[in-house]
Amino acid sequence: TPQTVVISVRLISHRLENPQVYFKQINSLIINTLKNIGIKNLDQKGISDITIGEKKILGSSIYRKKSMVFYHAVLNIAEPISSISRYLKHPTREPDYRAGRSHEEFVTSIREAGYPFTPEQVRQALSETFSL
Repeated sequence: TPQTVVISVRLISHRLENPQVYFKQINSLIINTLKNIGIKNLDQKGISDITIGEKKILGSSIYRKKSMVFYHAVLNIAEPISSISRYLKHPTREPDYRAGRSHEEFVTSIREAGYPFTPEQVRQALSETFSL
């Protein structure tokens, strides 16, 4: 939706690492960018989620093939959690820190967490981080 920011990163690597290595590297860049604009209490939890406190704001995935790694994530800036619950069922597998919580109890947005950034402001900050 227009209230989220989609982040896609393509890396070329002659040696494919464990996906956790890529999640940690890229998520660290995202977390540091968000910290630099004033968002606090950020962490990586589960396999690849980024959270504010105990609530998820970003989910990601990785696709690897030969010497290419493709990272894809969705960062929730201001999308109402009710939209997520409307379109996504509770997952069959979940990270330990979710502890069976519903989407409403488990997911938040940057805005809901008290940070009045627009998607464009966050996109701009991330663009500066990932510019080559």
